[in-house]
Formats: sequence, C-alpha cells, structure tokens
Amino acid sequence: MESGDARIQRSGDNAAIWADLHGGAGDIVVNRYFERALPWPIEFEMWTIPEGGHEGVHAHGADDPDGYSGAREVYLIVEGNARVTLGEQVHSFGPGDAFAADPATPRGIDNVGSGPLRLVVLNDPGPLLA
Repeated sequence: MESGDARIQRSGDNAAIWADLHGGAGDIVVNRYFERALPWPIEFEMWTIPEGGHEGVHAHGADDPDGYSGAREVYLIVEGNARVTLGEQVHSFGPGDAFAADPATPRGIDNVGSGPLRLVVLNDPGPLLA
C-alpha cells in the first residue's frame, strides 16, 4: 500500500470453509482479509466455529504439514464462549478475551457456548509470505 491508499473488503469476499481443521470437528467459516495485499507479513482472519465445533490441538513447528512452520498467532474472542488448550493447560475465554501462541505451543479451540463462536485471528505465516 502506498501512502494515501485505502482498501475495503466486505464480509464474505474471501471466505472459505475449513472442515475438521487440525483433526477437529465442524465446518469453521474463515473470512481472510487483505490476503497477501498488506505491506507487512500478517494474515488477518475472522473465524466462526459452530456450536459444538472445535479446532483440533496443533502446533506450527518445523514439520507443519500446511506450510505454516514458525507461525505465531493471536486470537481475540468476539462472540461466544471457548475452551482453549494451550500446552498442557486448559482455559475458559469469553468476549473480549485474547491469547497468543508461539509456533511450538500446542493449541486448540472448542466452542462450548450455545451459539456460534466468533474470533479474530492474526498470524505471522512466515515462509508463506516470503
């Protein structure tokens, strides 16, 4: 982006459904914003995990099968309630709560609420953007 540039992206413009992500359950709707169009190495996403759905516990180490080796991630809960595994610990999160995970930390998210779980995910995908 040049100085003075602005970009707009509407919800659903770059949406995908990730089924059973990392061995989890349910169809996670992922809206990826400004994919590879920003001047810094970051991916900005809005996830919707259905009631009862979850992202499986995973890490982004050197052997990551999806090519996200070295990815650092920040998650911000926008709506709903989550049970989050971080390493050996399990935490409860609600709207406004956030957590960050380095590449080697196993993490997983379970929607434990009575409706959809919506969260913003920021990640530094490292080699994918190189």
